[in-house]
Parts: sequence; C-alpha cells; structure tokens
Amino acid sequence: MTITQIEENSKQLLNNFNQVTFIFDFLLAYGEPKATIAKQKIKPRFIIITDYKTFLAYDTKTDDSLDIEFQELSKHYDFFLPLAGIEKAQYQEENLADIKASTQLAKLYDEILKSNKAENSQEVHALNIFLTRLLFCYFAEDTNIFKDNQFTHAISSFPTKSRAILLEVGSLGWQYINPDIF
Repeated sequence: MTITQIEENSKQLLNNFNQVTFIFDFLLAYGEPKATIAKQKIKPRFIIITDYKTFLAYDTKTDDSLDIEFQELSKHYDFFLPLAGIEKAQYQEENLADIKASTQLAKLYDEILKSNKAENSQEVHALNIFLTRLLFCYFAEDTNIFKDNQFTHAISSFPTKSRAILLEVGSLGWQYINPDIF
C-alpha cells in the first residue's frame, strides 16, 4: 500500500464515518488484514482514545503522541504509517521543511509510478535521478539561482494532474530545505 493510498483511505474514513465500526475501519485503512485485526496482540503498537471530537493516540514503540481534533485525523495519517509496515524515520533535530518535502516527494514518486511502471533497476534509477533534478529545480527557484518563478512557469504547460502535483510540491519553502543534500 502506498502513502498516497493510505492518505486517501484516511480521508474516506472520515467521509464514511461509522462510530460502531470506526476502529476496525481505521485499521483497514492502513492495510491491516482482517485476521490481524481480529487477533489483537498482547502489547499493541498504538493506544487510541477518542470521543469522536478529540482524537488521542500514543505510539508505544517511539513514545510519540498525537492530540488532535477528530476531523483533523486524515491530516495526520503519517503518524500511523507503522500500521502499514512503514516505520517512521527518527528525525534528529530535522528541519520541518525537510520533513514536509520528503513526504511530498514520496507522494509524487507514488503518483509517477502509477502511470509509469518501473520495470527494472535502471528505470528505478532513472526515476530517482529525475526526482533529484526536480528537487534541485525547486531549490534553485526559491534561492534565486533561477529567475523568479522560472521553473514554476515552465511546468504550467504540463498535463493537469501532473501540473497540480508539481505545483503542490513546489509550494513548499525550498529555501529552507537542507542544502547539504546537493
């Protein structure tokens, strides 16, 4: 299951809200098999408490916690990525802009693979090179290496869905991204 699918599932969870089946629907949104849901482990990964107005969660492995309004749940889907087998990276004093950028680029990567299946390691490598160059272009535009909005205007001729994704990624403050990656 991709991050994009999980994000969409978490939005649908709120759109099709059912208080009786919520916790089961929540686990299914992250790809948990029904058999796993039926057999709860002795020590759960997450402890969740909600009155369906406030949503509290505690990650027993990382000691992270989440305290949000219930309607904001889909915006915090990434807190529960371990349910889908995707462990959260342990950021050490990492810049919030770096974290947002990597999340947005992961979504873009998933979207590109939907339409352009990578058949072998060379194609995966080519996609990685493309994303690295794309990252540099965003950084170059925000740090005035490129002329003002030069890259943003160039991508305006792309097909609608591709353009929307690229513009969303481009709206991040790339001048705050760690320049050491280049």
